[in-house]
Amino acid sequence: MLAIDAFSGDAVPMHLLTREAMAIYVKHVKPEGAIVFQATNRFVDLTPVIRRLADEFGMHTLWVDDEPKLRKGDFAFGRTK
Repeated sequence: MLAIDAFSGDAVPMHLLTREAMAIYVKHVKPEGAIVFQATNRFVDLTPVIRRLADEFGMHTLWVDDEPKLRKGDFAFGRTK
């Protein structure tokens, strides 16, 4: 497994999301391995870029979202009484 975690700041390092960068990542991962992008960013939605790269390299994508979904009556920092 190769983990790429450099995308949460204000300046997105786009050179890590190029075809050339992906080719290097793929060279360093076994065929049964995985490349994990921690792509949380407050300003830019990186998921379409990562999905395109995966498609171009014949890889599958799996999205994991650990942000809780708010329900009626919930606040961002807790429930109403």
